[in-house]
Amino acid sequence: MCCAGLGRVYFARLVAFTLIRLIIVTEIKVFDPTPLLELAEDTSNATMKAFVQGYLHDLPGKVEKLMQAVSAGDTAQTTLVAHDLKGSSAGIGAQQLAKMAMQMETSARSGQLMAVNVVMKRLPPVLELTTAAVSEWLAGV
Repeated sequence: MCCAGLGRVYFARLVAFTLIRLIIVTEIKVFDPTPLLELAEDTSNATMKAFVQGYLHDLPGKVEKLMQAVSAGDTAQTTLVAHDLKGSSAGIGAQQLAKMAMQMETSARSGQLMAVNVVMKRLPPVLELTTAAVSEWLAGV
């Protein structure tokens, strides 16, 4: 059975909830440089570039930590890492990734690692698009 251990109603609600979130997430921009442009007003161009490069460098490690925390069933660590990913992504304007991280943080905080897994399965293309968009923007600065 596809949903062993889950009631049919719960499983149907989970699927509906996930589809609604998919629709919401796809309406959000992958990358909006507005936070970086605001940062550029208060700091040097070199500092801003270093900030963005640091984000791009740290991103794979954060995702790996998130995957490990979920695999270990560690809701506290999952919440912490998702929160960190949310903040850093929002800080550079990676809107879609920040939204997904917020969804994972909220789900983990309420002990719903299954819901975190659902969002994580959608991460690879968003990570790829985000990295490409941020890198392209950075190259033009």
